[in-house]
Amino acid sequence: MEAPGTRILLVDDDDRVRRALARVLRVNGYDVVEASSIESAEALARSGFDMLVTDLHLGDGTGWELHHRLNTVRPIAAIAISASGSPEDAARSLAAGFCDHLDKPVTFENLRAAIERCARRATG
Repeated sequence: MEAPGTRILLVDDDDRVRRALARVLRVNGYDVVEASSIESAEALARSGFDMLVTDLHLGDGTGWELHHRLNTVRPIAAIAISASGSPEDAARSLAAGFCDHLDKPVTFENLRAAIERCARRATG
């Protein structure tokens, strides 16, 4: 999945983090739509996305919950992001069907590599 045209739903309730990640993704050719909650992400997801990138700890629930809800409508490749740095969170993310788990702070290089791994897995 090349960057141009890749639609990413980016969900994080920390406006500063979400905007910074969205900006760097857009500059590098990704089509990013931002959401700050599960509720807003579910509404936006109806328009279709190639990938979900979500923080695990959201104000109105968890990224695991969001991924589960979106997958009941249509399977979507997903990357979890967490500030906890917990090996348990990473294991839970992978067990829940996320294709990757990144700890904050997230660098663009790490995120791009995770997007590429997820894209290969989704098409392979």
